[in-house]
Amino acid sequence: MGCKTSPYQAGQGILFAEEVVRGDPLDPTNMFHFDAVCLNLPRSDTYQPQLSWVQKTWENKLACDVFIYVDDGRTTGNSYETCWQSAPRLGSVLNLLGIQDVPPVTWASSIVSSINNAVSLRISPDHWIKAQAMVSWIDEAAHYGEPIHHKTLESY
Repeated sequence: MGCKTSPYQAGQGILFAEEVVRGDPLDPTNMFHFDAVCLNLPRSDTYQPQLSWVQKTWENKLACDVFIYVDDGRTTGNSYETCWQSAPRLGSVLNLLGIQDVPPVTWASSIVSSINNAVSLRISPDHWIKAQAMVSWIDEAAHYGEPIHHKTLESY
């Protein structure tokens, strides 16, 4: 591989970083602490499709958690405030370990939240205008019978 790191090493590094971010799950002062894992699996008698399959809970509330996909990390929690309190932990540990992390509000086009069993989406005005333009273009092309190329539709 020469002087470059391999994807395997990068994957190992981010998994190690994820463990460091989460810390000790048994420590009650840790914001990622949980005391139970609830399974909501399809085909079980108690399955509820609106809930996730696996939930970590603390005092019968959704516990904070961190999810990392490739180089993009997000925190979750039982309220907007707990998510924003746990996000600096994610960013500071990743930066301490030399992994670049940018908070989602600086570049994300949308932020999804779930409050009182309702899912809401916050989107920036620029991205909302762009999304409306794409939908309008698709609607006009379909209305006038113009062919819509697969790659163009896929990119939209």
